[in-house]
Amino acid sequence: MHGGGYHQPGLAGFSGLGVSRPTLEAAVRRQVLALSNVQALTNVDVRGLLTDAAQKRVTGVSVRHKEQNGADETQAADLVVDASGRGSRTPAWLAALGCPRPEEESVPIGMGYTTCLFRRRPEHIPGLEGIVLLAAPPDRRLAVLLAQDNNRWVLTQGGYLGEHVPDSLPAFLAAVRELPTPEIYEVIQAAEPLGDPVAYQFPANLRRRYDRLPNFPEGYLIIGDALCSFNPIYAQGMTVAALEAEALAHCLARGRTRLAPRFFARAYPIIDAAWQTAVGADLAFSEIEGRRSPLTRFLNGYITRLHRAARRDAQVSIAFLKMINMLAPPPSILHPRILWRVFKGNWRAS
Repeated sequence: MHGGGYHQPGLAGFSGLGVSRPTLEAAVRRQVLALSNVQALTNVDVRGLLTDAAQKRVTGVSVRHKEQNGADETQAADLVVDASGRGSRTPAWLAALGCPRPEEESVPIGMGYTTCLFRRRPEHIPGLEGIVLLAAPPDRRLAVLLAQDNNRWVLTQGGYLGEHVPDSLPAFLAAVRELPTPEIYEVIQAAEPLGDPVAYQFPANLRRRYDRLPNFPEGYLIIGDALCSFNPIYAQGMTVAALEAEALAHCLARGRTRLAPRFFARAYPIIDAAWQTAVGADLAFSEIEGRRSPLTRFLNGYITRLHRAARRDAQVSIAFLKMINMLAPPPSILHPRILWRVFKGNWRAS
């Protein structure tokens, strides 16, 4: 739902898997640790980078076991990859090597959301796997109800710029009742909660421009949210990280010489596509501060019309789904076939 109307359902031609984050992460962990040449070191804190005498190449990391209060140990490595997420300490570590801090682009959005699990029953919206209520200016509220493994619903609701939902169950249910669509409340009003609601806050979109640093050290890379973190509501973070991993595999297959510049050259276009989608949509709210190029203003106006056309046209709805799930690039929604359908859908609605 966007702006008061639901998208027309249609056969998209691709599958979605309703799975919880712990189940997904456990499956990935089992697959990775089943590889004969992979070992996991747990309960370890990485304290800093090790380098050669000239501080031009990273040769490993200094670590400390959390359950031991002993001295730091060294872990040698041909390649160190920082996948530690938004709280990455790489800027400080590189500064200690004499590198300047990377340029940062931040778009504060004041996003906060609260999540609760409920028991899923067969009579709950039969045939549907979820309901997504997108925030549409001027309404800052959003909600996502999705089916998960083990007969559960996960319900997340929140909003921009402080439009947050309390983490007590009575207040959580009261907030659901105030949503602009009754269907979500109809599902969970009598559903069994499987725990207390949990709140999370995401202050700002953030990307760091390591590709612009001079003399970036050899033997070191950054990946995932440590490079760029987006509004989690759009669920693009893991997709971007996976595409970056593919880019890294491509670069490593061609050798390790000048690995960082080659990797960044492939990774940042991936980031740019997701940034344009996620941050561009956030900037549809006039209260959010950020640079709005003429293209951003045009796209936000166009996407509003696209949502309106998608209420009657499943092909427009599917085009949006493919773009937001990064199965098609952002320009795909401007294909002449989709442009015509958006124009026709808005002309009929006027």
